[in-house]
Amino acid sequence: MAPGSGSSTILVHHLGTLKTQIPLQEQKDSLDEYCSIRPGRNCTLPVLITTSVSCISAMAMHPKGDDTVIGGMDGRLNWYDMDNTIKPCKVFRYHDSGVRAVACHGRYPLFASVSDDATAKIFHCTVYNDYDKMPLIVPLKILRSHRKVETVGSILDCTFHPTQPWLFTSGADGVISAFSGLKVSMTTAEGCNKGVKSPLSLLHEICGKKGLTPMYELLTSQGQGVDSLFVYRLCIDSVVATGRGKSKKLAKQNAALNWLMMIVEQGNHRNWGISGQTPAEAKQFL
Repeated sequence: MAPGSGSSTILVHHLGTLKTQIPLQEQKDSLDEYCSIRPGRNCTLPVLITTSVSCISAMAMHPKGDDTVIGGMDGRLNWYDMDNTIKPCKVFRYHDSGVRAVACHGRYPLFASVSDDATAKIFHCTVYNDYDKMPLIVPLKILRSHRKVETVGSILDCTFHPTQPWLFTSGADGVISAFSGLKVSMTTAEGCNKGVKSPLSLLHEICGKKGLTPMYELLTSQGQGVDSLFVYRLCIDSVVATGRGKSKKLAKQNAALNWLMMIVEQGNHRNWGISGQTPAEAKQFL
C-alpha cells in the first residue's frame, strides 16, 4: 500500500503469475490501513470486522488461519476469532504509545507487538480446535533495545524466525536487534500448546512447500448455536475430502484431517511430507 499515490494506492501482487493488479482505478480519499495475506484462501470478502482501536496500524494472521491480531495507534491490541465473531474477543492495552507492528510465530505459540514506546512485548498464545474455548493469551516478556527518535518513533517493525523462537526488530534509530530464547515454559497454563500442529496447519504447511492452494467450498450451513452444522468440501490436486462440525473452524479442521487420511490410505504420505515410515505410523502422527 502507498497512501497518497492516487490510483496506485493499493496494488495486488499475484505471486503465482508474477502480475500486478490495480483494483482501485479512481481513488478520491487517501488510505492508511494495514494489509496482510491469509495463506491458502480464496480472494473473497467473507466478513467485515469492527475494531476498538482508534486507527489500525498493524495486523497479523495466526498460522492456523482463523484468528487475527490487530494493533492500533492508541496502543491497543485486538484479538479476533474470525469464524465466531466480528468483534474482538480479547482487547489488550500493554503499550503506552502506538503499535507499529505485530507478528505471529509460524511454529511456536508466540506472538509479538512493537511500539513507539520503545518496547517489544512477547505473548504466549494458544488457539484451540474446540470452538467453545477462547484463545489463551498470556504476556511473557518485555524487550528493550531501541531508543526513541523524535518525530519518527522507536521500533518500526518485527518478525519471527521461521523455525526458531527468535524475534527480530528494526528501529528508527537504524538498529536491527535479534532476541533469542523466547520460548518460555507454560506448564502452569492449562491447555497450553504442546507444539503439535493441527491438521489444518499441517495441511497448509505441506501445500505451501508444494506451491498448492487448498480450495474450500461451504456445502452446508444450517442451525444456530449448539445446533449449528457446517460442511466443507476440500479439494487439493484433484483429491477431494469433506468435513463437518458445529463451527466453520471445526468443519475445516475435519476436512483437512480427512484429506490427509486419504493421502495416507493411498500410500502417498511420504511424497506429501507426512511423518511416518508406514501408513499406520502416519495415521498415529495425524
